[in-house]
Amino acid sequence: MRLLPKNSEYVWALYSVLYFGFFFIDPIAGHFGPRQWFFTILGTVVFLFLYFGIFWVSRRQALMHIAAMVLLGVAYARYNGGSTTFFIFAAACAPFIVTTELDAVKILLAVEAAAGLTWWALHLNGWFLLFACGLSFGWAPAISTSLSATAPTRS
Repeated sequence: MRLLPKNSEYVWALYSVLYFGFFFIDPIAGHFGPRQWFFTILGTVVFLFLYFGIFWVSRRQALMHIAAMVLLGVAYARYNGGSTTFFIFAAACAPFIVTTELDAVKILLAVEAAAGLTWWALHLNGWFLLFACGLSFGWAPAISTSLSATAPTRS
C-alpha cells in the first residue's frame, strides 16, 4: 500500500509526519500503563489514516479528515498533552484541500475555535492553549501555505 499517490508532489508529507512524535512525549515521560499505550497507539493509527488519506480522497472527504483530526485532539486533550499535534496538523493540512485562501482561513479559524473551546471546557493549562492555538495559528499555516504554492490543484 502506498502512503501517497504515485508521482505525488506531496513527498514532504512523509517527513512532516515526524512532528507527530510529540504525541508520544506524555506516554513516555508519564510511564503510561498498557491500557493508556493501547489508546495512544489507536489514536496514532487513526491519525495516520486520516493524514495520509487526505492526499487520496476528494475535497469533501478531506474536510471530514480534518474534522476528525480535530475530534481526536478534543478526545485526547485531557489525557495527553501531545494532543495539540492533532490541531496543528489539522490547521496545516487546510491549504491543500481548498481552492481559495479565504476557505483556508475559515478552516484555520474553525480549528482555532475548537482548540480554544477544548481548552476552556476541559479547564486545561495555558500550555495547551499556547501549543494548540499558537502553533497551529502561527507556523503551521505558514509552512503549509509556502508548500502549497507548488501543490497541484485538487478536484
